[in-house]
Amino acid sequence: TFSLVSVHPLRCMPLRSMPLATTRSPIDNLGRERSMMLKMSDTDSVDKAIKKASSASFSEAQGVGIRLGTTLVESVEGNQEAGDSSKEELRALLSHSDGARGWWVTSLTMQEMEPLYSEKGLQLMVDGVLSNPDPNRKLLVMNIAMSTATAVYWRQEGEKENAEGALLTQRRTATLLRSLLRSLPGLEASLVALKAAADGEVTEGEWATFLQRWNYGDAQRAAIAHQLDLLLTGTNK
Repeated sequence: TFSLVSVHPLRCMPLRSMPLATTRSPIDNLGRERSMMLKMSDTDSVDKAIKKASSASFSEAQGVGIRLGTTLVESVEGNQEAGDSSKEELRALLSHSDGARGWWVTSLTMQEMEPLYSEKGLQLMVDGVLSNPDPNRKLLVMNIAMSTATAVYWRQEGEKENAEGALLTQRRTATLLRSLLRSLPGLEASLVALKAAADGEVTEGEWATFLQRWNYGDAQRAAIAHQLDLLLTGTNK
């Protein structure tokens, strides 16, 4: 489970350019110069946000993910096209391991991010992942296994609320994987390899080691294999 720090999303108010008269008083000129400075400052802020996303630590990336995710949710709910700067910031966040982990731990687990898993929201994330196959392919495959195994664990413990949280992550991850299955290079092969490890068909290699490291039991491995079978056969359950 992940502990998310509560961060209030920051909103950037759009700057509106004012019509310019053919002749300007000194006050008009001062206002125009101020407007230009504000626009430059806005551009600088966007550049800084993208630069920060491209090098954020895991902790910082969670804060960026909450803010950026909230902005994208607003565009989806408002039936508006997401801004180019938001798309670029998402690509920057998904371009490295800490950034991608921070994005997925927020967008896959927070109830408020549900609109991102509509058709329009999914396309934003699919585009971001396709621009950065690594590290996202492996992280998403790991997430489908871990959320499935975690749901089994919490059910066994009688912790219904925690189990539901894990199933939310599982459902969202599966939705993403279905959207990426035919377009993300190496994804299907990774899912097949993980399923073979979960089924016990192979006992060595990357995914067998992954399952062993987390000490998943028979029930958890069976649930993982079943979930992967649903994905690979295109069954939406």
